[in-house]
Amino acid sequence: MKVRYHVPSTEKGRDAMAFAALLFSDLSIKAVFMGHPGSSCNPFGPLGVSGDSSTYAAVSAIVLGGLAVVSFRGDMRYGRLPLIFILAGGIGNLVDRILWGCVRDFSVVSWFPAFNLADVWLTVGAVWFVFAYLSERSDG
Repeated sequence: MKVRYHVPSTEKGRDAMAFAALLFSDLSIKAVFMGHPGSSCNPFGPLGVSGDSSTYAAVSAIVLGGLAVVSFRGDMRYGRLPLIFILAGGIGNLVDRILWGCVRDFSVVSWFPAFNLADVWLTVGAVWFVFAYLSERSDG
């Protein structure tokens, strides 16, 4: 028997606010840093893989659409918040690809490749989701 977790509307509102805050912070910081030394417009895919930016945008839109449906359905076993981080980061970079044809990056540290806040949200969400998954598996 599958048990469904009912998500109260207040939790959905909180999740929507978290998503909006993460996305707004990414797009705002990109707007501030573009044009400054160390900023760049990256036409490549994840980890510098070359390819067509419109193909990356299309694949991202499909994956993010599916993830959005799953994360807001309310039956997530490992928590929706890590997926909200992934969605905010993915959509932040998708907005860049659609509007600019590239992802706007900026360097914060000189010894590390250029990145943006959306990349941070993606990484934090992915690591958080994996730890939540592994934690639940070890508990049960």
